[in-house]
Amino acid sequence: MRTFDRAWFAVVAIVLGVWVSPAAGENWPCFRGPGRQGISGEKNVPVKWSAAENVAWKTEIEGEGWSSPIVVGDRVFVTAATEAGASFRLVALDRKTGAVLWNTEVFRQKIDNKMPQNSYASATPATDGKRVYVLAADGSIGAVSMSGEKVWEYRQFEYYSQHGLGVSPVLYDGLVIVPFDWSSRGPEKKVGWQIAWDQSFIVALNADTGKEQWRAKRGLSRIAHVTPQIVETGTGVELVSAAGDVLQGFDLKTGELLWTATSPGEGVVPSVVAGEGLVFSTTGFNESWIRAVRPGRRDRDAHRLAHRSGGSAYTVAAVRRAEPLQPDRDRCDPVPGGEDGQGDMARSLRRAVLGLAGLGRGAGVCAFGEGRHDDHRRGWVV
Repeated sequence: MRTFDRAWFAVVAIVLGVWVSPAAGENWPCFRGPGRQGISGEKNVPVKWSAAENVAWKTEIEGEGWSSPIVVGDRVFVTAATEAGASFRLVALDRKTGAVLWNTEVFRQKIDNKMPQNSYASATPATDGKRVYVLAADGSIGAVSMSGEKVWEYRQFEYYSQHGLGVSPVLYDGLVIVPFDWSSRGPEKKVGWQIAWDQSFIVALNADTGKEQWRAKRGLSRIAHVTPQIVETGTGVELVSAAGDVLQGFDLKTGELLWTATSPGEGVVPSVVAGEGLVFSTTGFNESWIRAVRPGRRDRDAHRLAHRSGGSAYTVAAVRRAEPLQPDRDRCDPVPGGEDGQGDMARSLRRAVLGLAGLGRGAGVCAFGEGRHDDHRRGWVV
């Protein structure tokens, strides 16, 4: 989730300050950008701002919402909730001027439980250049044309969560994919939240019609707000999706569950990132670890612990590069104690450079393997 004040849409102007030149810039079509990893290919971008410096325009937007803006061509799209959350809206702005082109109510949504820090418009929209796809706080999914008309809606599931909704839709090959890692609205509110259950699922809709193409059940898991990642492996393309207690790979054509790796903790938020043939994720509350998993297989192949924090789990922002660890140059001390004999490194791990929010510059991050352990002490080091 991204938070900002909707009274003035200054953040869009700041973000797009590098894109309002006569030459068209990079599209930013979904949460965390083209590769869903928060990495831009733009060059010579501003690195500081003030109320006036590097701000191209400001536009007042009614309502509130924690979603990020997306950009395609000459349009900027962002969601907002008005009428205390009852009206879920999609707003289109001119990228160069900030002028509001249209403001469409997509849903009248149910006002339900959420944390005070959340909003009723927290999911970032996604676009394929033909339509904009939105996800409302009550679990409604919709498609809106580039001119502001609603094309279809999917309202087959009424979402509930102790936290409210925080995940964003993912597009792939004509599918709109949304995970619903929710919790029980019944009298025992800890079910699905602090007590694992088997009701969470991922739904894939036809982007043209909104019809359900497949639905994948997770098995036992707990509440989460993790936007999935799409990863190319040696055996094909997978959807990698995390929830409380699990990190999983799914077949994108059928929704078949391919593999599951244990990832303890509930309330997981940070997105999954990928690089060097591995996927990286964090665990949830009470179990603050970063894990690296090799996708593309039907059995568990988890390279477990990378770093343990003393509080909330860290965010893996991006995987930048990897290179062989040099034992005479790179020191990676084992974390004392822990699970699965992780005082030693697995042979197969490499050295990688990660962007980690919450860790200072130069902080070391060591990744430990599951299975055979030895004294070769190899792993990832930042």
